[in-house]
Amino acid sequence: MATSIERIPTTDSANISVIIPVYNRVATLRRTLDSVASQLVFPREIIIVDNNSTDGSMKLATEFSAEFNECPVIVTSCAKKGASAARNAGAAVASGEWLLFFDSDDVMYPSLISTYTEKIASDIVQRYKIIVVPQHSRGHDGSLSIVNHPLHGDVVVSQLLHAVISTNNMVLHRSVFYEIGGWNEDLPSWNDWELGLRLLLRYADSTLFMRSVKPQLCHILHENTITGVGYSHHLDECMAAIAAADADIASTSIQSRRLYELLLVYKRIMLAAQLKREGDCRAKTLRDAAIDALPSHFLRHIFSIIYCYIATGMPGGSRLALFAVRYYLKLQ
Repeated sequence: MATSIERIPTTDSANISVIIPVYNRVATLRRTLDSVASQLVFPREIIIVDNNSTDGSMKLATEFSAEFNECPVIVTSCAKKGASAARNAGAAVASGEWLLFFDSDDVMYPSLISTYTEKIASDIVQRYKIIVVPQHSRGHDGSLSIVNHPLHGDVVVSQLLHAVISTNNMVLHRSVFYEIGGWNEDLPSWNDWELGLRLLLRYADSTLFMRSVKPQLCHILHENTITGVGYSHHLDECMAAIAAADADIASTSIQSRRLYELLLVYKRIMLAAQLKREGDCRAKTLRDAAIDALPSHFLRHIFSIIYCYIATGMPGGSRLALFAVRYYLKLQ
């Protein structure tokens, strides 16, 4: 596969396995694979995991495997339905020291793997086990924006509120991946949000957010993404992810546990407000249950205001929720 891009010699520090789950992505998979093929530094291997595709995606993957000879391309399969199961299956056959999960409808910029490689090589004391980069998001209307959320002085808070770790924007050491149990295969939605939470609850001090580099990839939103458009159609799946996050937090003895628990109530309020915007009649029931779970009149009042903010499209709900919860806890 010819290219005019000048390659950087791969060293042992570029020991990264790229894992791409695929389910009926014939329209986008080649674009994704071409973006991997255009890297300044090639990964150790590319692992394509078929998740019961019926549209010719695997024919395309097999053709790419035959054409591309810069690194091994492994085409395998996972019968269990779901991207999380496919990612775990890919990790099980990966030989790289580092794992980079990537969706089959998004695009790597040429410097992604080299950015990770250089940072891994420069980390002489091997402090970091998770490295996170900024990314672009391309909206349904074609607009491009930088996704680089605030860290709030606590990266677990940032994950709860904004999902600063998502599927594509991190590379993690395989030991960390297996230590936290891999992807939760019971979660079809928000599984990357929940995985990021589990990672940061245990490895916040070993996580590097490379805030100063330019975006290294583009997450492309479209109606056929697994989460689709809106929340009404997958509310139960989102609620299952929040319940899993509740369990993740409950299993720790971390000092900020109560803060995190109350911010999960905000996540439920946010979902209820989004349902209200979508005209879903379940909004009130979800809102009332979340409000009732709050421990004080002050928080119930503030969170009711936040619900109205979000339901009418006003920004700033997450910051107001964080301020209110921190103020409440300070008074305790």
